[in-house]
Amino acid sequence: MRRLIGLAMVLAVLGACAGQAAPRADSEAGARPPAGAPPPAERGAAPAATASAPPALERVTLLYPSQGGNHAALWMAEDYGLFQKHGLDLDLQFIEGSPIVMQAMAAGNGDLAHVGTSASISAAFRGLDTVLVGTIQPRLIFALWGNGFTRTADLPGKRIATGRVNSDPDFALRVMLNRLALRYNEDLDVVHVDAGGDAARVAAVEANAADGLVIAAGLSSRLTKLGYTSLMDLSAENIPYEAATIVTTRHYAASKPRVVSGFLRAVTEGIALAKHERAATIEVYRQHARLDDMDTLNEWYETYVERVYPMVPYVSEAGVRTVLDLLALTEPQAATAKPEDYIDNSFMREIEASGFVQQLYAR
Repeated sequence: MRRLIGLAMVLAVLGACAGQAAPRADSEAGARPPAGAPPPAERGAAPAATASAPPALERVTLLYPSQGGNHAALWMAEDYGLFQKHGLDLDLQFIEGSPIVMQAMAAGNGDLAHVGTSASISAAFRGLDTVLVGTIQPRLIFALWGNGFTRTADLPGKRIATGRVNSDPDFALRVMLNRLALRYNEDLDVVHVDAGGDAARVAAVEANAADGLVIAAGLSSRLTKLGYTSLMDLSAENIPYEAATIVTTRHYAASKPRVVSGFLRAVTEGIALAKHERAATIEVYRQHARLDDMDTLNEWYETYVERVYPMVPYVSEAGVRTVLDLLALTEPQAATAKPEDYIDNSFMREIEASGFVQQLYAR
């Protein structure tokens, strides 16, 4: 039953939520969308080439696993021409699920990924020379909700829907149960909904396949209206965790340093643009996620852009350490792994040292 629910929901999500690429437009360094400007999709064609043509754009494929609120920086950078500005012709591809993204990268179908850290490190354990070069979401942003019960004391014996094993929501559940002195899959039953994300976990509870769920930011208003109760929320806590990292391979980073640097510059500028422009960001959310629920869009913005996005998206050793400690529960190799073996912050250090980030916020 659990697997059937996951399969049905992934078909629905892939049909309704596949990312759409809005037309792009060039912008000045760190510039906001001009006041009163039409949305990106309505802008005109790019200006004609000058006599001294710029260098050809470098083609690069980025894979990403979900259509959630932590992708604002990517979508803003895409829609406002920041990747082109920094020398890239970006092919942004949605493939649901971080482990599936890493399988695609291992098969040579992607150059970079915006993906869960646990999946990228697991891929490294299996021979892919993955390296983390930036982090957009350095926090664990999940909450535990119950349907039909209102206290954490009532959790024993309940069925709690989460993501696939070793996914971020699954790790979040482990953290919460540890704090409650409850044993994972012993004091309660863990229902792994392998595909479909938050919507699939809500559907599992609504279909009476689970009594509660772990969910990311965005659906608090909907769950409250359905009569669910928030039991524990990690989003307000500063738990070091690398939840949405920019990943590539060491071989690609060494052979294409200009591409990696250009990508990180574009994403860093996308973060600044999102922080400066709430209305424009919510419109980009609406178009890419194909979602008109303003409660969800506002919760995404307030959680990810205002509270979680760092100005400089470095990878944190403490955050990777948390991931490794949780991963060690199912992958023994993680117990002896060192965070620094999976991190390369040299690109971001060079970008920050150049004064680029300071210029973005000098207003």
